[in-house]
Amino acid sequence: MDTAVNVEAATVSVEDTPIDLEAQTLCVDARNYEKFRLAKKILGLDMRKFGSVPARNRIESYPFSGHGDDIVRQLAADLYAASAEPKECGDFKDHLERLEKARNLKEIKNLYEGQFKLIEALSIDPPEPANNDDRKKIVGYNSIAAHIKLSVFELGIDKNPGLLKQAEDHFNKALKCLLEWKGERPKLWKVRRLKMVTNLAVIKQHMADLDGKGLEELKADLEELCNRYHLIEDLVWYSEIVPRVHHYYINAVELCSILNDKDRWLAAMERLSAKVDNYKFRGGFIGQCYGMPASELPTFMNHFEWLADYNQRKTKVRTSS
Repeated sequence: MDTAVNVEAATVSVEDTPIDLEAQTLCVDARNYEKFRLAKKILGLDMRKFGSVPARNRIESYPFSGHGDDIVRQLAADLYAASAEPKECGDFKDHLERLEKARNLKEIKNLYEGQFKLIEALSIDPPEPANNDDRKKIVGYNSIAAHIKLSVFELGIDKNPGLLKQAEDHFNKALKCLLEWKGERPKLWKVRRLKMVTNLAVIKQHMADLDGKGLEELKADLEELCNRYHLIEDLVWYSEIVPRVHHYYINAVELCSILNDKDRWLAAMERLSAKVDNYKFRGGFIGQCYGMPASELPTFMNHFEWLADYNQRKTKVRTSS
């Protein structure tokens, strides 16, 4: 069984400059950038074998520009071999995420009522997987089922709250199968866990809103989830793997704030302090992510208070040195 990642023990340095907020408007997503960084940082591939130097530099310098299709196609076989789910599941989710980014509700509805129903009809929950290929199918098909049901609910295609419970059940089945893997796990297993558990946290927040739960009840639900699956530690770890994709870092900060966990927040900031300019973070950065001023987001109240302390402490360290 997995052990928690030590937030203070940096294994990957933050090697990119602070995020350029304006560059984020250039593209719908950073999928190619994430895959490139996974191949480079987790699989340890020699990236000099893939594409030209300018082409590789464009992927890393402009992660939201959509550059790198040719290089990612060359990396596909290695990435799928290291994945915890079948190739067709990754392809399906790539397609779904592109539709989500474009807010193409009609095509998502068609996908949900068409191709997905065929996938859901497959045997995705056998009582005991015979081998790891079967495990990949259970992880992949259940994560697809959870992803599309959550998407259909969040985009208002179907506001049936039962979809949230179904999505939660699918994610839990996939996680159970992933964590009970026989033998060596796929190299990208922790990435798959992170993505599923992050979505489980989103589902917890939706359910809390629907059930009229207060912040303390939500905090208890999220704390149990974070502790069981090491979510904050994994978010910090992954945001260093893909340092120019902001939302993993934002999720870690928000969770620490909701849980009132200053110690873990400080440990994360020590590793991620070069990621985002703090003044931009307080001003436009959060607002860009959430569509409203940061001052109107109660979960960031602790963050801003701690950030002032953190900046003051860092200033004192620089002055004394």
